[in-house]
Amino acid sequence: MTERAFGIRGNLPPEFAAEVAHAAEARGYGAFWITAGLGEPNLAPLAAAARASKTIAIGVAAIPMTHSTPNDVVAEVERWDLPQERLIVGVGSGFPPLTLAKFDAYIRQLKAELACPIVVGAMGPKTCELAGRSADGIVLTLVTPEHARRSTDWTAAGIERRDRHGFRSYAYLSTAVGADSIQQLKEEAATFTRYPAFVRHFERLGTPPETAGIAVESLEKLDGALRSWDGIVDQIVVRTTRSSNALEETLALLQAAAP
Repeated sequence: MTERAFGIRGNLPPEFAAEVAHAAEARGYGAFWITAGLGEPNLAPLAAAARASKTIAIGVAAIPMTHSTPNDVVAEVERWDLPQERLIVGVGSGFPPLTLAKFDAYIRQLKAELACPIVVGAMGPKTCELAGRSADGIVLTLVTPEHARRSTDWTAAGIERRDRHGFRSYAYLSTAVGADSIQQLKEEAATFTRYPAFVRHFERLGTPPETAGIAVESLEKLDGALRSWDGIVDQIVVRTTRSSNALEETLALLQAAAP
C-alpha cells in the first residue's frame, strides 16, 4: 500500500508547521512536507516541524535551482541544524529550467555534501530519466495516476543504469475539499499555465490542469479518492491548498486523510 504524507505551503509560520507536523506524526503519517517558494530556500518551518516531532520524516519540495545554488541549500540545512537522518531535500530545475547537465551537476553536488536523500521534482521524460539516474527519488506534482505511471516508466530508464536500492517515488497532491477549496485549486492550477514548461506538461497530461490533484465535495469522500493512488507511487503527499493560517481546517483535512 502506498504510504501517506502530509504537506503545507512553505510560506506559513513556523509555529503553524510545528502544530501540523506534531499532529501528522501522531496520526501515523510517513512524512511531513513543505512546499518551497520561488525565492531563496527558507527552511525555518521545517526546522520548527523537526523540533515538534521525533521520528517522522521531514521534506521540502521542490527548491527551484534557478533561484539557489547547492551551496545555498547546504547552508540553509546547516543553519537550522536539520536532522539529516529524517530529512528529504527536493529540488527542481526552476524557471526557466536549467540545462540537464547543470541540473545533474547540482544534484550530484548536493548528494556529495548532504547525508539525506536528494529527490527531483520532474515533469518531462528527460528530467524523469535524470532523476532515475542521479537522484534518490522523484517528486511528481500536477499529475493524474495515469500520468504518474508514465512518469515512473520514464524514470526507470535512468534507474536501469544504476542500483535501484533506496530510490523512491512521491506524488505531491494538491488537495481540496468543498466548493471554496475546489475553486482555489482551479485558480492555483491556472497560474501554472503562465510557464511554458507547465504548458507542455499539461499537453502531455491530456486533461485540464485542475484535474491534476484531489478534489472532493466532503471529507467523507477523501479517503476513497486517495486510495486510487495505491500501488502507483511509494508515497503520496496530501497538500492543503489553503494559503492562510487556518489551523483547524488543516487539522480536519489531516485527520480525514490519515493512513
